[in-house]
Amino acid sequence: MSYRQLAVEAPGMKVRLWQHLQWLEPLLCAHKSVPGCVVLALCMLPFLLLFWGMHAWALMDPDAGRFYRSEWLWPVQMGLSASIVLLAAIALFFWPRYRSEQARPLLVLVTTTTLFLTFSGLTMAYGHKDAPLAIVQLGLLLLARGLFTTRQLLPALLLTVMVVLAGEIMIATGRLDYAPLLSQPIHTGAPLAGWWDIWVRVIYNIAVLLFSGMLFFLFWIMDRRQGQLETLARMDTLTGLFNRSTFMSHLEEECRKQIRTQRPASVLMCDIDHFKKINDGHGHAAGDAVLVHVGELLRTATRWPVDVPGRLGGEEFAVLLPETDVASAQVVAERIARQLREHVFDIDGKQFAVTISIGIAETRDGNGERALRLADERLYQAKHGGRDRVVGD
Repeated sequence: MSYRQLAVEAPGMKVRLWQHLQWLEPLLCAHKSVPGCVVLALCMLPFLLLFWGMHAWALMDPDAGRFYRSEWLWPVQMGLSASIVLLAAIALFFWPRYRSEQARPLLVLVTTTTLFLTFSGLTMAYGHKDAPLAIVQLGLLLLARGLFTTRQLLPALLLTVMVVLAGEIMIATGRLDYAPLLSQPIHTGAPLAGWWDIWVRVIYNIAVLLFSGMLFFLFWIMDRRQGQLETLARMDTLTGLFNRSTFMSHLEEECRKQIRTQRPASVLMCDIDHFKKINDGHGHAAGDAVLVHVGELLRTATRWPVDVPGRLGGEEFAVLLPETDVASAQVVAERIARQLREHVFDIDGKQFAVTISIGIAETRDGNGERALRLADERLYQAKHGGRDRVVGD
């Protein structure tokens, strides 16, 4: 289902939601530098601002400040301030240009490296076990990978991994304390202080909600794109009918069913008359318009989706009519030929009519390929007999 269909069916807030999704999905799939950096910066700035505000509170309030080491708090706050200013400048400067198609590898490098190193530094400063920063980092990686290719992220990832490994080695060798920003381990088994408990829960809940939503959205995009790919693999993109392989699959399925039910089925083989002359005389756009109209006609003149029309290639079409004998198939074929004959095409002010030749075959023994060959032979009989006609028995 397209976003346009969803917007029509969903009232009120749902319409606005699908409009935002329509704006966001291309950003997550196109891997464009400018819009990707703007979205990444805007999504992560609230987390950085929350930490900045928490540190500012600790610097002003002695009760909150007792959780931190003052010799670490000021440098961390200065580094955090620099990251916030840089990311805010990127978001503000490039927001009017977020539709830009221009590749900016340096912008991607600066944005991703700043975010990866900032959150890795905060995680190391607070300690993996004393703050819910690991989930924020995972969310950041997920969002960044959705916005950029692995190749675009590789420099920032490698630099971040080296910094994290260096920090872990320093902690393991005793050169750096675990959670150096904190004055003491937070999780001692006793209840958390109220102030600490509040901000930990806020960070955790925001991260879980935001990035769980992003994860489900990315998987929804993947499912939707997979459905589109499967549809493209089954359908003829110009006419919207089944392509040859899908039509043959339906024919085989109907033949297997027919062996059990012993009910008749018929096949129509259709070919547009003098199609090359249409292309040569009116242009390929006119030829495409004729093919599209024939596709619509085969759907409306049959019991779609019970009957199965398909485009086999070029100007050749076929229709599978389950549980239909040759006499009933003749009626359907005559209706298709008559409606096409009566339709007047108007292309660039030039009007013309188109006819179609149809061959019919019935099968009762489950041999669909034989029926298809027989219908094709009768189609050629219709062609050699003067065109614009239906040939059954």
